Amino acid sequence: MMMFKELLTKPQFIINFITTMELQKSFTIKDKVRVASLLVTIYHDKLDYLTRILKVLLTNLISRSVASGQPKLMFRRTESVVEKLLSYWLSICLYPHLRLQVGSCMFMLYKAIKYQVYKGPVDSLTHEARYSLSEDKLLREKVEASNVTVYVVRNASTHLEPITCKLLDCDTISQSKLKILDAIYRNTPHSHKPSVDDVDLEWLRDEVSRIVMRDDDVTVMTMTKKGWRQVNTLRHYNVKDGALMQLVPRVAMMMATDNHKTFSGYKDQTSSHNTITSNNINNNINNNNISSNNNNNNGTIGNHFKLPHSLMSLSRDADEKGEEKDDDNDYKVYHLTNPLLDNQPNNVRQKVMSEVYLTRLLATKCTLQQYVDDLFKSILSIN
Repeated sequence: MMMFKELLTKPQFIINFITTMELQKSFTIKDKVRVASLLVTIYHDKLDYLTRILKVLLTNLISRSVASGQPKLMFRRTESVVEKLLSYWLSICLYPHLRLQVGSCMFMLYKAIKYQVYKGPVDSLTHEARYSLSEDKLLREKVEASNVTVYVVRNASTHLEPITCKLLDCDTISQSKLKILDAIYRNTPHSHKPSVDDVDLEWLRDEVSRIVMRDDDVTVMTMTKKGWRQVNTLRHYNVKDGALMQLVPRVAMMMATDNHKTFSGYKDQTSSHNTITSNNINNNINNNNISSNNNNNNGTIGNHFKLPHSLMSLSRDADEKGEEKDDDNDYKVYHLTNPLLDNQPNNVRQKVMSEVYLTRLLATKCTLQQYVDDLFKSILSIN
């Protein structure tokens, strides 16, 4: 092993080693990726040495491509160790540029897109939005949406002022929790932030009355026509401006003991989803109360658009069929797009005219254009 380690310090051995492996027919693409990644791992702190080896390997690759009469195919399929090494080498060399210069503009574009999309109604099952960037996912239903300003209590023991959060009365409970979590942890890395499935949203109606709100619960006593049921929203709970809310840790066993009817996705959560313990979530919330008031730009871009676990199984079929059926309770759910109206005449179903939604689509893109321009300027800038 020591002799092999010594050989790795000799450039000619590395070049012959890679060339010999490339000639083996049993050397698969997966093996090439693994070898390239291991070599970069060894030499990532010796980039000058890796660069010298890469120059020689690239020269040989170019010569072979020209001799074969197909130079245009070079770097197109990335099927050699050399091409994989080049990809990793570029990633390492561009990392400081991405982190210090491009990363902030990319993050601002992400935040701007998220803010613009969630400014209007978003169907939690079909993912159609009023302010979508894609015509395929544009919400064409005339959905009445009103702004609701709520105040979120972070921790009573810290005596901090409640956080103001703007929601829509057509938001589902999961969408409301997502917006509240973003407000509380706006300056916190995503890895330190609880997910929507780790907490419950509690409405503090008065000193003694508290309601735990969920996407589907016993408060829905009636089904809509033909077995369709709408996902619970803030409007369903009659939440008004100035409502006082708080996020409480979700205990896995509590879900198992609930007797109310739930989604199929909700029922699987207690057995398949690893929930965070009450103490861990409380520690997270306590540790981040103060950090949410600081100007910290270390937040990472996470999968903020991930559908909550309680709606995940519904969404898979909703995208394909627009419906989901619970085998036990024999009902299907929807959020904003009511499938019952599909079979009704066009004059009954109030859809936005094409001229209107295309104009809205263009306006949304124009709003984000400056962020796109800033991103490309930062990418192409040499500073």
